[in-house]
Amino acid sequence: MKGLLGYAHYQLTLFAGAGAVLALVMWLTGATPPKVSPDVFALAVQLDPAYAQGHRVLAAELTRQGRDVEALDALRVARKAEPHEGTLCLPLAFAARKVGSKPEARDAFACALRLDPRDAEVQEAYGSVLLELGELKPAAGALRRALELAPSRNELRQSLGTALARDGDLAGAEQVFTDAVRRAPDDAQVVFNLGLILARRGRVDDAAQWLRRALQLDPKLSRGWFQLATLEAGRGHREEARAAAARLLELAPDNADAQDLAESLK
Repeated sequence: MKGLLGYAHYQLTLFAGAGAVLALVMWLTGATPPKVSPDVFALAVQLDPAYAQGHRVLAAELTRQGRDVEALDALRVARKAEPHEGTLCLPLAFAARKVGSKPEARDAFACALRLDPRDAEVQEAYGSVLLELGELKPAAGALRRALELAPSRNELRQSLGTALARDGDLAGAEQVFTDAVRRAPDDAQVVFNLGLILARRGRVDDAAQWLRRALQLDPKLSRGWFQLATLEAGRGHREEARAAAARLLELAPDNADAQDLAESLK
């Protein structure tokens, strides 16, 4: 392979560009891009740093090797070389999200959606990044569009309800979580979220009912026991609160919040 690369470098530096390097090596070896050595991609972009496709293929190979930061750098170079190439937006978005570059991921997802606004997966990813950045109204908008495109995906209702609740739209969140429970009545996390939002709305009797239902479905749901203990204490039901706190301590004996809660109920 090294001899082949040397021959390609000699011939193509004289007569061709980066695209020809990839084409020649793949033709001579019969390899597809995932099977070509990263050295080939490096050679291609070295010969022509503005060759966006070379950087893009290099990024794919680096991602396959788990070299995510380097892959993102390669995609950035490709994007800079061809700033109007819209198909670079989506791989750049997912690469940026993977390494935690959230503002960059947000902007790249927005770019991708300008090309194809009806991609539910991209709308969801865009909404999730916006939610992580605390941009709650745009997040809810993106997640609502994702749900319209993929109404069978109940996890989108969970994300949308969370965005609405964090933005203070408790009535909207309740509506979304109620619909989620209707579709998945035996999902403990879905039921828990409805109980939580009802508690925030001051409907404590209904909230207690749904929290207990969630705990029947998943007795190891620590957050459920914490919320139930807090709720029952607020209602003046100290025995019920102590029982819930005791169960929480059994599940999380080293949790400081659980210890403080149990202590406060003595």
